[in-house]
Amino acid sequence: GERDIAPTPTVSFIIEALKGRVPGYTAGGFCAVDVDDVAECHVLAEEKGQTIDVTHEGAPMALADRHVLRQVLTNLVDNAIKFTPRGGRIRVRVSQEAGDATIDVSDSGPGIPAEATTRIFDRFYRVDEGGIGGSGLGLSIAKGAVEANGGRLTLETTGALGSTFRITVPRPADPHAQARRRAG
Repeated sequence: GERDIAPTPTVSFIIEALKGRVPGYTAGGFCAVDVDDVAECHVLAEEKGQTIDVTHEGAPMALADRHVLRQVLTNLVDNAIKFTPRGGRIRVRVSQEAGDATIDVSDSGPGIPAEATTRIFDRFYRVDEGGIGGSGLGLSIAKGAVEANGGRLTLETTGALGSTFRITVPRPADPHAQARRRAG
């Protein structure tokens, strides 16, 4: 017999859900910037003889949805694995700058061609790199998801030594600092 096939959610629907505009979806809250989920990607990297180095510079908290951060981070690391050659290295660095928590994902791939850097976050845009698959939606969805959480997803650097993408999300205000200001 025929099966019912559920419609695939559109990018717009996913982004609207992440912004909290879809009934039944609640985003937000505080979460630790946790990159332990990258461990899931280690198996894929090992198959290509790659290494994933994770460094923490501090232990920032973020004012963001934990599931969104995890999904965006997984997408960026998966892309880094795809575009990094056999034996290459992927670096994930968690840090904090001013009022933001940051996660940098750097690869040692060929870099992104200059003509592609302005379009890399466009829906359906793909850099044609030797038959590496993909729909061209991953970075577009990731950027929309991070922005829906009050953050930014940017391409920081690219070149012959690889690319670095940065997730920047706000950190919650320090409640101890606020209490000290009120008491002082």
